[in-house]
Amino acid sequence: MRGHGCATVGPTLPHAVFRSVYFEINAKLQARAMALGGPVTYLDPEEAKQADATNQGTYGRPWELWRRRVLAR
Repeated sequence: MRGHGCATVGPTLPHAVFRSVYFEINAKLQARAMALGGPVTYLDPEEAKQADATNQGTYGRPWELWRRRVLAR
């Protein structure tokens, strides 16, 4: 898939969907930050692990919202 977008994965479907939705949001925010011209400080590996651990507890709520929206169609 090189050059044709991205693929997201996760240990569960809600996890993978969460990552795919926020991938786009985060990419837009990063592009805006980079356009400001200053340095962008990325998470180091330990910070990334901590952020992922924090997110683990939040997958259920948006998943239920997105699932209901799809099923309502």
